[in-house]
Amino acid sequence: SLIRRLRGKHTILLSTHILSEIEQTCDRILMLNQGAIAAQGTEGDLLQRFAERAALELEVRPPEGTASPEALCTSLRALEGVAEVSWSAADGSPTFQLVVQAEADVREAVARATITDNYGLLGLRRRTTGLEKVFLELNRSESQTPEPATATAGEVSP
Repeated sequence: SLIRRLRGKHTILLSTHILSEIEQTCDRILMLNQGAIAAQGTEGDLLQRFAERAALELEVRPPEGTASPEALCTSLRALEGVAEVSWSAADGSPTFQLVVQAEADVREAVARATITDNYGLLGLRRRTTGLEKVFLELNRSESQTPEPATATAGEVSP
């Protein structure tokens, strides 16, 4: 695209809500919240600063005769480093979404709890944090205090 050809040769100001487009094309990012700068930096800077939590996706096969996976939810919630657990059964097999502390690698403990509760472990994947998650985190709180802008009027940083 034109933006990719101009990249590195010109400063381009791109305003969009399509964050996947930003991830593919931009070197520096500025996010607004209620018209004020809420965060700015490279994609890596923003991900590191706001990735206090990570997500895991757990796909299981319940034991025969199990009506609800709430018992497994309870076991997973009790694990150190696990902040939130939710589940859905859209295709028949329960899929759990776990929010964990970013520095905690709880995959082995999650697998052990799943097997201990007699569930078949069909999949366990770490879901990466992207700009979408950063944006949602920034805009989740109405009381978020934006960081001060570092550029002055007429100044453009490449």
